[in-house]
Amino acid sequence: MMKKKIAAAILTLCILCLPGCHKNEQPPVATVEPTSITLDCETLMFAIGETHTFTATVLPENATDKSVSYMVTGEAATVENGVLTAVSVGTATVTATTVNELTAVCVVTVTEADDGQEQTKDGWIYYEDFSSRKAVPTYFAQDVQGLGRVELEDGALRMTTVYGGASDRAFMVYSFKTALPETFVVEAQVCSDSLAFANLLFLYGLTDNYSDTSKIAANVAMDKGSFKNNAGAGWNTSIMPYDNGVWYEVSMLVDTTASAYWLTVDGTTSGRMSFRNRNIEIRTLRFGSETAWADVSYRHIGVRAANQDDFAALPSALDYTCDFAGTTKPQDIVSVATDGGLVDFSTDGQVALSTPTSGTASVSKTFAQSLERKYAAEVTFKNQSSTANTFANVLFLKNSALSGTAANVVTIAVESGNLRYHNGSKWATVPYDGGDMRLIDDAQYTVRVECDGEAQIYKLYISGTNYINSTSGMRPLGDNILLGTFPFRNKNAGDPDAIELAIGAGKNGTKFTVERLKVYALDD
Repeated sequence: MMKKKIAAAILTLCILCLPGCHKNEQPPVATVEPTSITLDCETLMFAIGETHTFTATVLPENATDKSVSYMVTGEAATVENGVLTAVSVGTATVTATTVNELTAVCVVTVTEADDGQEQTKDGWIYYEDFSSRKAVPTYFAQDVQGLGRVELEDGALRMTTVYGGASDRAFMVYSFKTALPETFVVEAQVCSDSLAFANLLFLYGLTDNYSDTSKIAANVAMDKGSFKNNAGAGWNTSIMPYDNGVWYEVSMLVDTTASAYWLTVDGTTSGRMSFRNRNIEIRTLRFGSETAWADVSYRHIGVRAANQDDFAALPSALDYTCDFAGTTKPQDIVSVATDGGLVDFSTDGQVALSTPTSGTASVSKTFAQSLERKYAAEVTFKNQSSTANTFANVLFLKNSALSGTAANVVTIAVESGNLRYHNGSKWATVPYDGGDMRLIDDAQYTVRVECDGEAQIYKLYISGTNYINSTSGMRPLGDNILLGTFPFRNKNAGDPDAIELAIGAGKNGTKFTVERLKVYALDD
């Protein structure tokens, strides 16, 4: 009996010692790692001083450790224990990371705290970045009436006049505390979603009456697919084209001492353009629209002092030559023949103009930019009309923004064989060597004028082999003979922003042929 009890005890002890036989021992718990992390937002926009507490979602729900750490790059914001604080204008990136280094990112944009305060930017007299605003800045003097609207949309200031009328407008006005420096640059990034007229950049003297056009110093507009300017004779000058829905970097380099400016659009610079009104102390920047269906947006706009690099980047001196060598009309030349007039480009190396019965015949080249303040224009031609009552316009310079004879700046003609010019009140024969100058039929001449737009005068030169002197008969001529200095025909057209060089015939029986047109800048 005793032996059986001992055997049973030994068996029980062995069973208890077998692995896994302890009734109170628990199996180890497996670790569940995170498989994804998301934040409650991927982008945020805050004003300085505002805060946001991030909420991170870590999956799966039964992840063993769902803790998250936060890190921020950039100086615009700080983050501590998942709480973001906006501290300065700019951008920052917040990264949330799990214990197994899965990440989620939020990009933060920080704007000015008070929309009524102007932004500042080193080196700028004035600067506004609308992409860093949450509302339209209230420091602008706003002129929004009728169906005009001004609003922030997709990081830009959008100005629209959806219907238009006498009282519908949408303008922003910024007045400078002091007059701007003698040379400065206005820069903006702009986009138009309409072909309607929009007042892109207008520079005024100090005024509260923006309907008074006499207070406008310089202006640029977007209209019907073209950037345009107005030098006082209307908005007929197309500077360069634009497409709807495309953003452009636009700048005006302004020289108040010369009452002139240059427009640059995406790196392409126009020629020199004159102020709409001279002698204005510029104190105001205005932009917007008052036209039906106009729609223009701005991402940024600013003004800074100009420097030598700005002027060094201006386009090189004007240099244009058209040789009529060929059988077709050059693409940049406009020709018009009416009522019997004839323009024939098939002449070998020349273009023939004639009015055998009546009518007119002309050839012209319009420069969609201002010429330099000092420039030259010349025409090489063959005179073929010395009979009475013939009249050949051998060199006409016109302000293409004006019309009629008021547009004429310099007018040189051959009338009945005599070289003539207009002195502002009447046509007069050009005097030379004690008599008047008469050109010889079928002889070739080059007439050149050197213009001074500021002084509103020009020097007249001629080159050729021979001519007929009214007192002494046939005389040798030579090259670059100065015939005299004469005033512009119309002083109000003397410094145009777009100029046309024209030649033509305008009376019965007039005929001449032209070999070359040339226009180029002169050094001061």
